[in-house]
Amino acid sequence: MKHRQRPSGRRWQLLSGLGAVLILMLASGACFSTPTPVPIPTLLPTPTLEPTATPVPTRTATPRPTATVTPTATPAYLITSAAIGETVTVGDLVLTVTQIVSPVVDAPEPEAGRQFVLLELTIQNTGDHVIGINPTRDMIMKDGSDQIYKISSAAMVATGGTTPDVDLAPGETIRAQIGFSVPVDAGGLQLAFGADRFRAGKIFIRLP
Repeated sequence: MKHRQRPSGRRWQLLSGLGAVLILMLASGACFSTPTPVPIPTLLPTPTLEPTATPVPTRTATPRPTATVTPTATPAYLITSAAIGETVTVGDLVLTVTQIVSPVVDAPEPEAGRQFVLLELTIQNTGDHVIGINPTRDMIMKDGSDQIYKISSAAMVATGGTTPDVDLAPGETIRAQIGFSVPVDAGGLQLAFGADRFRAGKIFIRLP
């Protein structure tokens, strides 16, 4: 029976060295194996922040005080009172009222329980504007109980004249007549003449 020969010492060393190198290479290959790359996460874009505006201080407007309007004083309405036969000068008007005592001949008789009050007027316009006179609107008779009476057509016939229904020119003077039918027991009679167009307000002529 043959015995296997052990390798010589030099050969053994060589084989041992190669084996060691081989083991080292295998070990190195295991240690330095290329790792599987991990994917880098996608970075989301960071939104650009809007610049913050510097707050402007709010100024509250102070309301202006309400101006107090001083009302213009309304002048008192002009009222003039005079007795029959007196001449009244007010504004653009010169007025004289006299009473007609006797009616014209053949004048109609007043109704039972009534009487005629017959008056004659002298009117002058001293202003610079033409002024129209409308006696049926401007002239009434009042008694002490404030009852009013309008011009009566029957009483006008008794005056024998004409009512002053005219346009009075600047500086013009006229004479005219008016008549009223009032109760015989009416007292405190007065003629009321609205003369605003003469700038004379209202005129009251007291009868006896």
